[in-house]
Amino acid sequence: MKVQGDNVIFSSGRTASANNGIIGISEQDLDEVYEGYDGNLDPTFNRSLLSTEDKLELADYMVNLWMKYRRRARREEGEDGVN
Repeated sequence: MKVQGDNVIFSSGRTASANNGIIGISEQDLDEVYEGYDGNLDPTFNRSLLSTEDKLELADYMVNLWMKYRRRARREEGEDGVN
């Protein structure tokens, strides 16, 4: 899976639109995938319409993105001397 601008492209060939490439979920509704800053992803990106492989690919993508964020925070912690 890759994100190019506003487009999310799965290995399966399925595509979806996500404003600014922003994708999110809420613990309150794990069956809904959100995009951008104010909306649900287009209907083709609703979790119920994604294949199992697409869902796993999306989850792996998001976990990796958060891990990059975490590593950057750790590096900044070392640079700032803040614990």
